[in-house]
Amino acid sequence: MEDSIVIRDISPNDKLELASLYDKVWPENAGCFLHKTIWAIDTSEYSGVCAVDNDRIVGSRACFRANIYIGDKKIKSVQLRDSCVDKDYRRLGLFTRMNKVFLSSYFKTKDELIYNISVDASRKAYEKIGWVYINTLSNL
Repeated sequence: MEDSIVIRDISPNDKLELASLYDKVWPENAGCFLHKTIWAIDTSEYSGVCAVDNDRIVGSRACFRANIYIGDKKIKSVQLRDSCVDKDYRRLGLFTRMNKVFLSSYFKTKDELIYNISVDASRKAYEKIGWVYINTLSNL
């Protein structure tokens, strides 16, 4: 099964299928993802990557544009969103594969920024693979 899975950029044609994946992964929030997915893809220059098996999206490493400025200087930035893998495709290393493709696709000049606030378990996993969190936000 692993050999047939391709990691590719998310395209505007993926909106419905991504929303269906999110409904499946998070059934307690089913029905809430379509409008957010349409907005994120339609308003971002880069929407992330997905894992596809036989023309079916089975994983998502999605993002949307984040408006980040340092003074008057706009920083190319995205915020991560709805990263997941279909339960039937877990434990195959897909999240790691998607993350590697995402990072190599996104970082071009090394001046880009990923805006991400993670739950503790996710943060520990990200830090384990080399992510650096900048502690500049305060809790509400």
